[in-house]
Amino acid sequence: MHVVKAQFVDIIEVEGARVYTFRASSGAVDRQNEIVDQMGWELDSYRSNPVVLDSHKYESIEDIIGRAVRVDVVGGALEADIIFADSEKGECAEELVNQGFLRTVSVGFRSIERRPGGAGQPLTHTKAELLEISLVAIPANREAVRLRALGAEIEAKSGRAISAINLEKLQAALDAIQSVIDAAASEAPVEKPVMQDACKPLKPKALELNEDGIAALRRFVSGGQNGQ
Repeated sequence: MHVVKAQFVDIIEVEGARVYTFRASSGAVDRQNEIVDQMGWELDSYRSNPVVLDSHKYESIEDIIGRAVRVDVVGGALEADIIFADSEKGECAEELVNQGFLRTVSVGFRSIERRPGGAGQPLTHTKAELLEISLVAIPANREAVRLRALGAEIEAKSGRAISAINLEKLQAALDAIQSVIDAAASEAPVEKPVMQDACKPLKPKALELNEDGIAALRRFVSGGQNGQ
């Protein structure tokens, strides 16, 4: 018996690689009036081939949009850390997740043992083998909500930032470099530039910076390459 269920996504960033944490399943009653016992998951088979698919499509390898780098039962729910494939479909899925349009996943599994509910009570899958995880547009599980999104916060921390003091030092250095270039162009004697105490005087003869380098440094100092 092959069944699919759905849940929610969380985003973090680990060592430069973007990893998306999904709750793939929980013990809640879903829209099919069924429950998956989270203590009954068999995960070894999936861990040997941790594919993430597009909407439970099995027809082509092009439908593989990522893989799970971790899958475990945590706090009574099945969680999976997913990275997306560097492919057209994988990049499309990741972009939809990043923009908030796609939030849910669904699990495909083989039901091994079941306990009927009776009298309108839900059917319970007491033992199930996880086969695959898919990104889907409509989840079966009513708890398909996002817990948190840490990716933006961590990404911002990794951005480039320069203090006001360092910017002043760079500006002083840039002014000194410009004075050397202006003096060289006019063949006038080079006067020793006045530097702040925090910067050592620059030696003109050691500078070999062309106009493109000066322009790039000016953009850097003015904030063009300072994450602003």
